[in-house]
This record gives sequence, structure tokens and C-alpha cells, in this order.
Amino acid sequence: MGEHIYMVAYSYAPNTAATNRLQAYLKRFVEKGLRVTLVYFHPDASYSKHESLPVGVDALYYWERKYSSNKYIQLILNHLNIIHFVKSLPKDAKVFVYGAVDVVHELVKRKDIHAFHERTEHPEAIGYRKIPFSPSLKQYLKDCRKLDALFVISTCLKDYFVDNGVEEDKVIIVNMIVDPTRYDGVVRTPSERYVAYCGVIYNNKDGVDDLIRAFAIVSECHKDVKLYI
Repeated sequence: MGEHIYMVAYSYAPNTAATNRLQAYLKRFVEKGLRVTLVYFHPDASYSKHESLPVGVDALYYWERKYSSNKYIQLILNHLNIIHFVKSLPKDAKVFVYGAVDVVHELVKRKDIHAFHERTEHPEAIGYRKIPFSPSLKQYLKDCRKLDALFVISTCLKDYFVDNGVEEDKVIIVNMIVDPTRYDGVVRTPSERYVAYCGVIYNNKDGVDDLIRAFAIVSECHKDVKLYI
């Protein structure tokens, strides 16, 4: 097998948007011959684990090491788990962090590893909770300047990080990922024509209001198409 990379996410939660995107990255890394270690710090509600993994891929569920149902104790344990993980990394390790800003904060303190990070949501849109051990927005932007590379999902996000001091050459756009093999075997049945939005309906980032206004215009010409939210 080829080079080794760590892929870090808060949790493995099957059939969620975050996990599906991470799985798409994983598939491509495996196709490129990389050895991959998946690292998760939180369980989902079902304490899910991968049922099977490709050859050359293993998983670390740090919540098995130290975890508490008490959310305040868990904040402390989670921080300790992150520190343990970062300190245990070998020199020149390559680490790809999906979200997980507190992991990024600890990673960039080490100068002898390669830290990569993906941000698919606008930091100011998702907001920053004032919880222990989590960096402020100002600190997070400082951390991003120390990364080897930052992957974003849109030109808007790239402009945001560049405007906040991240070197332009380090910010790489990776648009929406869809793995078509996930739909192998799905039989398409005839149905009405519609556009569907699936997600949280508050309007702080996904542009649901824009979708409704745009559909109102389109529906004048395509009256047989419905909108489902």
C-alpha cells in the first residue's frame, strides 16, 4: 500500500450528508492506493461503527477509550482524547480533518505534521458556541492560516478565507461530491415532477427563501412541477 493518511471526523453517522461526503473522499483515497485510518471522537445516537472497511483502511473510535453520558464530563474527556490523538501522531503524519475545529486547533500546534482541513459551511453562518476548549472564530481563522491546505465547497467560502488571511494557493475548491454507485440497484419509478429540498428549514445559510422565490418564477412556465420542502 502507499502513503498513510488519517481522516478525522466528529462521528460516524450513516446516511448523513457529512458521512456521505467523507465516504466519497475515502473511496477516492483508497482508489489512489493510500492507507487510511479513520478517527471518530463522538458516537452517534446508535453508537454506529463501519460494518466493513476496504483493504488498507482501519478505524479508531476514540469514544470507546473515554466517554461519558454526562455532557459536561464528556467535554473534558473529548478534549483529552483529542490531545492524546494529536500527541500520538508520528512525525510527518498527514491528517485530513472534516469539520472538527477543536481538532484543527490542536493539530496546528505541531510543526512536524501535515494538517489538511475541509470546511463546507460558512463559519459565520453556523455560528460558534461558547463551549470549553473550542476555539473562537478569531482563533479558528488564525488556525486555518497554519494549515497545509484548506478545502472548501464554494468560491464564496474561498473568498472568505482568503479575505481573512489564508494564502490563496492553500485554499482549494472541492464542489459537491456524489458517489453514483450508492444508487446502484435503485429502481426509478414514474412519478410526478418535483424539486425537493431536504434539510433544516431555518434560513441562516441554505437559502430556502431564494429557493421558494426562484420556484415561484419557474412554476409560471412549468405548472406541472411541484416543490417539496
